[in-house]
Amino acid sequence: MRQMGITAGLSSTGASIKAMPAELLDEVASFLDTRSDLLSFALTCRALKQIVIPRHSEYRFVRCHYRYLDVWRHFIQRPDLARHVRTLEVVDAEDGPTGPPQIPSVALCSDRPFAFQLSQFTIHDALTELKKALSSMKNLQSFHFQTMASRHDVFDGSVDDEAAVWDTVSKLPSVQDIRRVHSMDPKARAQSLSVPAMPELSTWRMTDLKSFALCDVMRPQTCHDTINHFIPAVLQSSSSLEKLNLAIITHPIHLSMASLFETRSFPMLRDLKLNIRRNIHLNREAYSLLLERTPSIEHFASWDMTLRPLRSGSLPALKSLSLGTGPDRDAVSDLLSDSSLAPRKMEKLCGIHLSTFYVGVLRTLDPHALRRLELNYFESFDVLKDAVALFPQLMWLRIPARDYTYDWSGATRQPLHTAQWGELLYLLPELEVLHGVSLFKDPFGTSVADNDDRARELAMICPKVYRTEHWDLDKTKAIILDRSGGDVTWRVETVTAHTWYS
Repeated sequence: MRQMGITAGLSSTGASIKAMPAELLDEVASFLDTRSDLLSFALTCRALKQIVIPRHSEYRFVRCHYRYLDVWRHFIQRPDLARHVRTLEVVDAEDGPTGPPQIPSVALCSDRPFAFQLSQFTIHDALTELKKALSSMKNLQSFHFQTMASRHDVFDGSVDDEAAVWDTVSKLPSVQDIRRVHSMDPKARAQSLSVPAMPELSTWRMTDLKSFALCDVMRPQTCHDTINHFIPAVLQSSSSLEKLNLAIITHPIHLSMASLFETRSFPMLRDLKLNIRRNIHLNREAYSLLLERTPSIEHFASWDMTLRPLRSGSLPALKSLSLGTGPDRDAVSDLLSDSSLAPRKMEKLCGIHLSTFYVGVLRTLDPHALRRLELNYFESFDVLKDAVALFPQLMWLRIPARDYTYDWSGATRQPLHTAQWGELLYLLPELEVLHGVSLFKDPFGTSVADNDDRARELAMICPKVYRTEHWDLDKTKAIILDRSGGDVTWRVETVTAHTWYS
């Protein structure tokens, strides 16, 4: 009887929804930010489905080449639909590193393919239309702009156009997440790099940013201008930042972190990534002071930067630590083994140069907290076993990708044989992902049945493992174990850098 009452109630609710004006249903759907919530909402009744799917679901997340003018003009002509966009990724490749295009189907013009638009419209045309489209995205929350160095040379002479785009973004009331990535193409030459434009200090109006990332390869003079204008403007006005990622790879020798951070405080900062490759000793004190006065940091990643030993009790909320080549061993070991915070509940450690000394540091951590361990080097197989034995709940282990039988140099001190890895795996009953050592062989040089046996044996030793290294040690491939059919099978699967690295 109770179930019948509920069913009747739902039926009554559905009838009531159908009686509502479409404009009202559309307005209600506009309050839902995620696609999953929209789909759940659409399943309530057919009337909602007819509104939510075409007018909302395709618009929440858009990824598009900046020169796809048909898309920008669609948003300009339909501000009622543009206001439904929450995340916009602007890229300079049809299939970039973040994934394939995601464009509302009605925004595509079938009689003008992208190749035509790429050849017919200038950079000025594209960025002007992008700026106008952004003006219509009143509810935009995240804006990401990603370019590649080898392609970005076309932006020469378009600095003012891109600056106008950023000026428009800075006026949008709901934006909380900004990411500007100018990545290095291995084929690009340093002298061909162009300039990612950024707004001047006087034009920056945003005060509610939660996440800011600037990852650039720039000409030195341009980087100097960016540091002097754009970054300080963002940091000065964004005291509510929760995530900050600065990767400034090429920059003037006089870069001073003190000028960026000395007078700024981020009481809500939880995720900090810094990669500033110059004047590491000059910036050491400012860098250390920033960490000491930001106790809210939970996730910290640093490359090519040095620390002095931090005062006792620093970074009490720290859960994740990723290191490059810079941080001093003593400073990091003191941080992890701080007696006033022992045992630290670290969940993730990456970039560790594992030695007998570091095993002693790891012993001071909570043995049940660590889930992910990634090593740049391990002193010996025994040291590696001693380390992983400390953390029985470990789910992810990555070591340098090598053929440890014949090409172990740079990863450890001596060769290792396949049978030895079984000793390590028996210590990791919760392991799900293993990268760095290939337990599978190329089928062209061995029997497929051999790999089938290896898959079953691996699944028996580690009941939860589902991904491991490909025999080519190729970062775009992985071996996936499948237990769905009762027996254990394996397959090769393409993976992205995001899933491979931390």
